[in-house]
Amino acid sequence: MHRTWGRIVAVRAGIAGLAAKGTPSGGRRAYKPQALVAALVTALALAAGAQPAAAHGAPEPAPWAVAGTPVPGYDSAAGGAPGYEVVESGWLSDWAGVQTHDEVVCPANKLPLGGGAQLLSSSVDQNLASSYPTTEGWAVDVNNATMTDGQFDIYAVCGNPEGYNVVDYHYVTWAGRGGGLEDGCTKGTKLLGGGARSNTTDLNVRIRDTFPLPENDLNWPPGLWLVRMDNIGTQNVDSDEFAICAKIKHTYQVVKGQTSIDRAGTREQLNVYCPTGTRPLGGGVEVDAGVGPALNSTFPWPTGWSGIEANPSSGDVNFSDSVVCE
Repeated sequence: MHRTWGRIVAVRAGIAGLAAKGTPSGGRRAYKPQALVAALVTALALAAGAQPAAAHGAPEPAPWAVAGTPVPGYDSAAGGAPGYEVVESGWLSDWAGVQTHDEVVCPANKLPLGGGAQLLSSSVDQNLASSYPTTEGWAVDVNNATMTDGQFDIYAVCGNPEGYNVVDYHYVTWAGRGGGLEDGCTKGTKLLGGGARSNTTDLNVRIRDTFPLPENDLNWPPGLWLVRMDNIGTQNVDSDEFAICAKIKHTYQVVKGQTSIDRAGTREQLNVYCPTGTRPLGGGVEVDAGVGPALNSTFPWPTGWSGIEANPSSGDVNFSDSVVCE
């Protein structure tokens, strides 16, 4: 089940001409936004309630993806998928004035259940344009609209659950406003994590929020992952929304944290906790606002999930974070 914000589309947009800035040490890539050739976007608008095109799976990892290093402290709780392990890339650089792409891979034969990145910056002009699973780990695109290089750390929650499946739906993030989508898992499986990919190097396109919907939410069907992108640029952008699904063998709960205020011109952090005896699988941030706020960071920690929202706008906004626990 899935909906789009704005129009509902069925044809994947074509994006061409991503000119690389070169490949920095370690194989990472940063792109100059001015090198982006105008996107050729073809979209078919359907009647309200129509469905997007057939789902696709997660993309393959880049050959230069960073091998994940196990993060201490995540083995202190019972539960979690078989083979549960959290890995990180270590601190990487996001280059001033451009978008940087990087990836981390899970240990051999383990699959990504969730993931994200922590940006080490106090600026509201550094944010995530993409945060999504690959077939072997987690990938992010970091926008840095400042004049100073920054740092970020990518996390992947890994394991070997039964009935594993990743659903990827394409949609359009419309110029001057944005767009969003939500989808869920097939019968017999549960939502573990999710993410979004913007498919552009334009610094004007970024994730507003990406998060799981609580199963007891009366306004939504259970087991859905929702993403919303902002696009304050002049070109429509092809985007993807991912939902990670599998069978659950332990206690399962989607926990939504308390709502807080992200003050104008600042970035604020919230933490949400898993029930005792469970571990975080995936998580994200929800913001109660239109175009303006941007997702700065979303990442696991041993007993839950942490989210940081950047608010470059002139008004305060409400936001909260959520975590999927097993």
